[in-house]
Amino acid sequence: YRDSKLTRILEPALGGNSSTAIICTITPAQHHLAETMNTLKFAARAKRMKNKPILNDINVSNSVPSDDLPLLKKYRDEIENLRSEKEQLEVLYTQQKVGLEHEKADLQEMKTILHQKIERYESMIVDL
Repeated sequence: YRDSKLTRILEPALGGNSSTAIICTITPAQHHLAETMNTLKFAARAKRMKNKPILNDINVSNSVPSDDLPLLKKYRDEIENLRSEKEQLEVLYTQQKVGLEHEKADLQEMKTILHQKIERYESMIVDL
């Protein structure tokens, strides 16, 4: 690690159980050549660092009393069932919405046809 306050602040994020992206900025100005070189060296070292982040899994069996575990499982199952039901309702809603749009178009077409028939009969009456 580079010896700087920023690196020390970011040290927990640069290793261990995390994925990290680093953007190093440099300048072509001659009077900042030493800082630019140090930044490039740091970037090269940081690029070589490898870590294997893993998903943190909470072990609830240690933090929840054993007599509450069945209740916790029941609640998790209920949440999963509610999510599934919500997805089914969303699909049904979408299908009904599409069906209503088709029915609306059909009703509009029927209305137009009836209006045309009325006009035709009215013109026939006038001709009599």
